[in-house]
Amino acid sequence: MNKLTFLLILLLICFSTLSAERILVTKFASGASYWNDSIVSHLASFGYTVDVVNITAGGMLSTALQANTYSQVYLYDHVSSLYLNSTDTTALANFFNSHRSLVIDTRSYAYYVSPTSTNEKALLGNVASAFSAYGGGVWVGVDHATTWNQNGNAFLSAINVAQTTGCYSGAIDTYKTGSILLTGVAATSLWTGSLSAAPTGLQSNGLTLEAHAGYGSLTYISAAFTPVPEAATWLALSLGLILIQLRRKVLK
Repeated sequence: MNKLTFLLILLLICFSTLSAERILVTKFASGASYWNDSIVSHLASFGYTVDVVNITAGGMLSTALQANTYSQVYLYDHVSSLYLNSTDTTALANFFNSHRSLVIDTRSYAYYVSPTSTNEKALLGNVASAFSAYGGGVWVGVDHATTWNQNGNAFLSAINVAQTTGCYSGAIDTYKTGSILLTGVAATSLWTGSLSAAPTGLQSNGLTLEAHAGYGSLTYISAAFTPVPEAATWLALSLGLILIQLRRKVLK
């Protein structure tokens, strides 16, 4: 096998890795308390393979994470009770530590009350695309404190990130210019009924969460992405090496 053939095979493997992404979405208590399939259908419409784990007891998220290889996990916290146990949060923390990208959206109720919103769908698509570009990650979708964010906060504590807090409803009036999450999104029109504030800034685990949208000094959507997209880096490296080999052949 010559070098060019090897590099072409490597390139195909990289493309296969990028295009075969599998996403895990949490569903609590068989869909009780404001579950809506819109998150699943939105993500599937962007070409991802989406699995749903119906969590009715502690340990089920951990089992689901071991059953398949996922690049993204969407912790959709739509219930008023804590279902995740330490086994679950540890398993999800381990997943996060191998991907290192995080999006916190305290407006997850929007996917229940506005399931057909093209605005909310575009935001979710941007989240998935950003995770794809940066090698995967975890989306934490919660509602207001202190009831409707218990599972999300349990995970955030497990990865040494500050919790979501409070109960607010101010319409979005501040957002990050050039945000990769807000491309094609009318930020000021995003749903803001009753929600909590998302953490921002340097966290205890070394992650720096940036504010992407909020109301005044409050942040509703915050995110952090790893600086080196693993899969994309391999793809770029493969393309570069192939171009070098082709150039050598032309110059011979």
